[in-house]
Amino acid sequence: MTRLNLFLLALSLAVINRQAIADVGEFQDIAQDHPFLVHQYTFDGADPFEQRQDNRGELDLIEQAAGSALVTDIIYGSPGFDESSEAVTTYRPLAGGVEFSDGANFRIPSITLGDEFSFEVIFRPNQETISGGAFNLGYILANRIGNDRGYFLFQGSAEQDEFGTWGVDGNDLASVIGSSFSVSNENSLLEDLTAGDWYYAAGSYYWENGETTFFNCVANLSEGETDLLIAGPITVPGSYGRDMAGLSIGGRFDGPGEGFPGDIDEVNLYNGWVDEDEFEEHLLALLDKVNAGPLFHRGDPNDSGSLDLSDGLYIFNYLFTGGAQPSCNESADSNADGAVDLSDGIYLLSYLFLGGPAPAPPGPPVQPCGPVPADSILGCESYSGC
Repeated sequence: MTRLNLFLLALSLAVINRQAIADVGEFQDIAQDHPFLVHQYTFDGADPFEQRQDNRGELDLIEQAAGSALVTDIIYGSPGFDESSEAVTTYRPLAGGVEFSDGANFRIPSITLGDEFSFEVIFRPNQETISGGAFNLGYILANRIGNDRGYFLFQGSAEQDEFGTWGVDGNDLASVIGSSFSVSNENSLLEDLTAGDWYYAAGSYYWENGETTFFNCVANLSEGETDLLIAGPITVPGSYGRDMAGLSIGGRFDGPGEGFPGDIDEVNLYNGWVDEDEFEEHLLALLDKVNAGPLFHRGDPNDSGSLDLSDGLYIFNYLFTGGAQPSCNESADSNADGAVDLSDGIYLLSYLFLGGPAPAPPGPPVQPCGPVPADSILGCESYSGC
C-alpha cells in the first residue's frame, strides 16, 4: 500500500471516529427540554423553506443578500457536524468585495431578547482569517439598536494596531456588547480559529441599570474537546438590542454585509441566563459523552452540595450500619480508586481535619462540577449538588 493510500485511510478513519462520537440529535433534544429555549434553528429539512424554520417558536428565518451577492449564494444541505445533521453555508465575497454591503445570510426582522439572553451556535469557519476590509469581521450572531451593540459572536476582534486601525486580528473569535466597539467591551474567546474545524460556542447576557454582564464559552468539536474554555464574566456599559430588534445569523447586525464565511449547523436562543454547567452538559451531549451520568462533585456522598463531617459519616454508615446507598457512587469515591470503601471516608476526614489532599477531580463542592468519567464503573444515578 502506498504512503498516499495509507494517509487517505488514516484520514478516513479519523473522520469516521469523529462522527461516531457526535450526536447532534441528542444535543437538539436536550435544548428542546430547556425551559428558557424560545427559538431553535437546526437547518435540517427536505427543502430550504423547512431548513429555515424555527423549531421552537414562530420566527422563521428570512434570506437576505446585497451588493454582489444573491440569496442563491447561500448553500443549503451542507454536511453538518455529524452525519445526522445538515448545515447552511453563508456567503461572504473574497477580499476585494465591499465588506459592509456584500453578503448572503439570514435575518429575523424583529425579535425581543429581553434583559436576560443566552445563545448556542455550532459553526465551522472556512477561512483561516478575514482580510481585505476596514474591520475584517465576520458576524455569526449579531444585532444592534442605536448605540447598543449585540455583537454576540463574530470572527475578528475589536483590537486596533498602533495607528488605531481595526481589522488586525481576523482569525479571532469574540463577543462585543454595549456602548462601544472596543477591547474594553469585548470578550475574546479564541485568538486562533482553525479553518475547517467545527466549534461549539455559547454565551449568557444580563442587563441591569445600564450595564450588561456576560460570559462566553467555546470548545473545538473537531478536536473532541470536552472542557469548555470560559471567557468572563465581564460587565460593560450599555446593552444589546433587547426589545423588538432585528437579529442576523451569518451577517451584519443591520443587513447581510460583513458576512461569516463558513458553515452554521445549529443555533439555539434562550430568554434567560444559562450557566456554564448547563452549557457543559450540552457540549457533552453533543459529543455523546453523557451516558455515564450527570455532572457532580466528588466527596459529597450525601448530595448536600457541601463537604463536611457528615459526608465521611455517611460513607461509614453506608458501609457498616446499613445506611442508605449514595445516589452518586462516583461522588462517594473520594480518592477515585474505583471503589467505595473505608479508605474514602478516611480520605475525606483527612482532607477536612488533617490537611490531606482534596477529593480527586472534578473536586469537592468548592470546585466547578464535572462530568462522570466515561469509563466509570461505579456510575452516578443522580446528583443535585450542581
